[in-house]
Amino acid sequence: MNKTLRWSLPLLLVVLALVWWWQQPDRYDYAAAFEDLARRQPQIVSVPALAGADAERVAVLLGPPTQCERSAYGENCRYRTANADIAFIDGKADWITLSGFDDVKPGAEALALLGLEPAPADSQSDTEMRWQDTQGLREILLVHNASEIRYVRIKTSTP
Repeated sequence: MNKTLRWSLPLLLVVLALVWWWQQPDRYDYAAAFEDLARRQPQIVSVPALAGADAERVAVLLGPPTQCERSAYGENCRYRTANADIAFIDGKADWITLSGFDDVKPGAEALALLGLEPAPADSQSDTEMRWQDTQGLREILLVHNASEIRYVRIKTSTP
């Protein structure tokens, strides 16, 4: 009888702990876990800070470029940490292409991820949204498929 009591007491405690655990209310916040991604997505990059900045300032903001090459327009640099390709024209960040918008739905609200004020597009099609001469920028082109943004191209001053 002593052996039975020795193993039954720990077993009884384990069973009681499991019953207690099983009856506890679920405190996980499912609504917060599955809320709209666009509302909780952090700003990806600050376009106003990049637009017109020189290469040194861009490196401070995005880190050093992973690759640069000369082109007919100036120097093109890739910044992997920000999924950005920037064409420096006359030494200033002028054409900025951003990618890496996984699971971000297309729409004017996506401009907030770039540090810009959401605004209705000047024109749009099934795959593009375009803003002209807005927020101090010459053009913003948002290219998307039905469910997510593929890339955004910003032209700050040159056509």
